[in-house]
Amino acid sequence: MKTIALIVICLFLSIGQAQAGLIQWDAFNAGDGLAVKDESTGLVWLDLTQTAGKHYDAVSSLYSGWELASYSVVEELLITAFSTINIIGSLGEKNKFEQECSNTSVCFDNAENWQGLFGSISGVNRSYQQYSYGLYLDHEDVLRMGGVFKNGSGSANLYGTEFNVGYSLDYETKYANGDFTYFGFYLIKSEPVFSAQPKLLPINDASAPTTSFFFLSLSGLLIFLKRNVKAKRSNKK
Repeated sequence: MKTIALIVICLFLSIGQAQAGLIQWDAFNAGDGLAVKDESTGLVWLDLTQTAGKHYDAVSSLYSGWELASYSVVEELLITAFSTINIIGSLGEKNKFEQECSNTSVCFDNAENWQGLFGSISGVNRSYQQYSYGLYLDHEDVLRMGGVFKNGSGSANLYGTEFNVGYSLDYETKYANGDFTYFGFYLIKSEPVFSAQPKLLPINDASAPTTSFFFLSLSGLLIFLKRNVKAKRSNKK
């Protein structure tokens, strides 16, 4: 029986790991779906649309209970979400962390899922272009960006950690010129207020075992072990 109990515990732990991911969450009111919860860390991320075009000095106090995320947690999120990104170009080149994704590729699906969760802003003159960018301060206090751009022609770009553009340089002038219209900020809170219906983001391998599979396996295993126990008892008699 101890063996059976141990197997049951292991299977339940496996179920939790298989289901962990990014799910749609609520930010301000029940059902608004304006946040994303990371089940692996417990952090709740505000949709990038809610801070798009805001000034860096004002964004941290924009919403009560929300704060600017540190570079370590932002980069952990980006590494997880954009794990399939190809690093191209030489060190220091602008496109080092950029990948062209066609609408028949896995990374394009990843871009769509990201925008479905974190929100997107349509281009002013080209509504078919969708932006889902977030700014954060890196370990050297340089403003970096991570996120997704999707074009109506069926292509997308994914931007990962330490994308090689520093947005701190001449920030005020750029802001005044409207250069950050499509840029939000990564705001987080550690305690969720509402729980919305989960919407899973298939970050890496979408073929992870399902809960039903685990329970079916568990049922079969328990039946098998029970029969073995009965057989051993019969043999002893």
